[in-house]
Amino acid sequence: MKKTILFTTLFSGVILFGLIGGVQAQAVSGAAANSWLTISPSTRNVGMGGSLSALPDAYDEVDINPAAIGLVGQSNFSFSQNFWAQGLTAEHLVYSQRLGNSDGLSLGADYLNFGSIPTYTVSPSGIAASGTYSPLGLNIYGGYGLHLAEGFRLGLTAHFIYDNIQQAFPDQTASFDGGLFYQMPGTPMSLSAVLSNLGWDLDGSSLPTIFKTGWAYQINFDRTLGRDTFSAENGINLTAEGDWSLIDPTDSSFGFGGEYWYMGLIAVRAGYRFADYANVSGLTGFSLGAGIHYMDWQLDYAMTTLGDFGTSNQISLSLVFGEQQKTPTPTPMPTMVAAQPTPSPTVQVVAQASPMPTVEAVVAPAPTVTAGVEPVATTSESTWETYRQGIRAYKAKDYETAVGYLKEAVDDPNSKAWLRAEDYAMLGIIYEYYIKADDHFKSARIYYHKALKLDPKNVTARKHLRRWE
Repeated sequence: MKKTILFTTLFSGVILFGLIGGVQAQAVSGAAANSWLTISPSTRNVGMGGSLSALPDAYDEVDINPAAIGLVGQSNFSFSQNFWAQGLTAEHLVYSQRLGNSDGLSLGADYLNFGSIPTYTVSPSGIAASGTYSPLGLNIYGGYGLHLAEGFRLGLTAHFIYDNIQQAFPDQTASFDGGLFYQMPGTPMSLSAVLSNLGWDLDGSSLPTIFKTGWAYQINFDRTLGRDTFSAENGINLTAEGDWSLIDPTDSSFGFGGEYWYMGLIAVRAGYRFADYANVSGLTGFSLGAGIHYMDWQLDYAMTTLGDFGTSNQISLSLVFGEQQKTPTPTPMPTMVAAQPTPSPTVQVVAQASPMPTVEAVVAPAPTVTAGVEPVATTSESTWETYRQGIRAYKAKDYETAVGYLKEAVDDPNSKAWLRAEDYAMLGIIYEYYIKADDHFKSARIYYHKALKLDPKNVTARKHLRRWE
């Protein structure tokens, strides 16, 4: 609780500082000299028109919306290479770690090389070439994402920025980003708000301070989207984002994008950004992208049209360690008030027989109920909560309590068939691995069979039954 209050107070102070600084910056020179800070290092974000701030399952959340840090993987690492226009190249390196209660910590660095620029000397005899120099920009940052309540998150990023664009006068500064993220309960829609580049001047110019508002909607073709679930094996992500400049209103822009995933393996993306490209002619702002996901690895590519400047090409490689978590972690489990069912005789927790299955590995979003499966009824809010309590207890390794909650949820005749199947599959997992009672393996098989009777496509039950049948 103290951590939340401290973090919220700090966040409020940064936002206030940014708003005051944004007003004062109107009298300062424009931010054109620092526009390199607006080049997105996220390949997926670029491929979707720079509109990813409300989509919670990006690997580069620290650079898009710090509030969503901690929603992807246990640990993840990403490296990207951007071949921009006019010889400019950019490298991006980021590492993120999910902490307890779905909080997250991330560290990253961006390095930009502006290519080779010729220098000249002026003398009474005229102008003569004196060589070249290669200006660079460096952006080092760390971010923290905080879970506040169900579906609601807050995040903050601090930056150290250095460049030597002015060869004789290299400069450095600091800045902050603050973000909010909200997943609307029971829907596939999420919203975001981010205030970025709040800081002091660099090279005599104000930083490109931007207020971003984002929207995302996820459509899953194979499954009925479960409550607070973000993953999609076969589906479409639709995103939109407005970037409102607090320095120069003409620098504001709007982007939208779409992404289609096939079998969770291949993604294709497209987007467009409406912006003032000054006197640049030709096709500008249009982007295309693609991604390949295999096991823990993901390879992404994006291309953006820059009119007369040609195209920007960006590629990234990401690695996710450990389990995937794409849902906000629920609040801590309250004291159970529901009546506990009679436990099996001589129940005791034992050492696991094989590596512990993670919740995310065994609890899937709701599958589409096929023909012959029990008709779907409306699942009540109380049943949803009971099911979630069981999952929380399982994650806390309180398996006896988890069994009680899951049995209570599965006994609800109004529960959706897919949810009852997931209940039975989870009961099978617990009895097979963690609870020793009379005929506990037999009980596990019975629960797996009940799950398959309700949903023949239940992956968890089918996978574990293969050991015996």
